[in-house]
Amino acid sequence: MDYKEALAYISRYAPCAHESADTSCGNGKIWAQCDNCDAVFLQMNWDNIKQEAKTFDEAIGILAVMIRNND
Repeated sequence: MDYKEALAYISRYAPCAHESADTSCGNGKIWAQCDNCDAVFLQMNWDNIKQEAKTFDEAIGILAVMIRNND
């Protein structure tokens, strides 16, 4: 496996940002279920989840640029 294949592999495991979710789970105030990946998560963690997904995307982008610049 070379670095391009490694980056492509890791990119497939990007965390879902749960941009769209059903918040009617339980009493509608604690849990939500993602419309994209079906994960159930605490609504109070939603902002952190979105930020972590954004950070992952930025890191993958930086690595991709580095790879392109080294070719």
